[in-house]
Amino acid sequence: MISGKTWSTAVGGVLMSVMFSAVSVHAQDRIGVYRWWQPNDKDWITLAEGEIPDAQLKQWGYQKKTFQFFASSTPIPDGIAVYRWWQPNDKDWISEVENENFDAQLIKWGYKKEEKVQFYASKYRIPDGLAVYRWWQPTDKDWVSLTENEFSDAQLKQGKYEDQKLQFYGWKKKQDSSVGIPATNSK
Repeated sequence: MISGKTWSTAVGGVLMSVMFSAVSVHAQDRIGVYRWWQPNDKDWITLAEGEIPDAQLKQWGYQKKTFQFFASSTPIPDGIAVYRWWQPNDKDWISEVENENFDAQLIKWGYKKEEKVQFYASKYRIPDGLAVYRWWQPTDKDWVSLTENEFSDAQLKQGKYEDQKLQFYGWKKKQDSSVGIPATNSK
């Protein structure tokens, strides 16, 4: 029979390993993720640093490059791949996480998936991290991915955005002071 103290230590150890599993994302693997705006098409695009050169985006009329969060350029434990889709008729971009089960609907709407992963993010809330939500604007047929508190829900609803959906979690900083990044593994 296991004593109360031994049982408590064992359970505590398991809980600590679950709560503080190291999500090793080295600083050199972290990349900035930015939001750009195209006023003529009324379109937002979320891009990892260097995914499309800034000069090309400016030539296409995109402006207001805004830093949003850091992500990983390489796969991570408890991570999720993020892909970009393009709708050529409406000139709209959307970032979608792997296994979101949304592909069939996007294809039906005429979107084309770019097979290259944009970046990797965490499935679970992380210390000093940011939740990233996707919003839909039906009048302009526009998707936008925004970090928590980037705009208030009231501002987005006033702009007729709806259908808020949690996508993933990104990092606020390029490098943490700890060796690994503690993942809480809580949804």
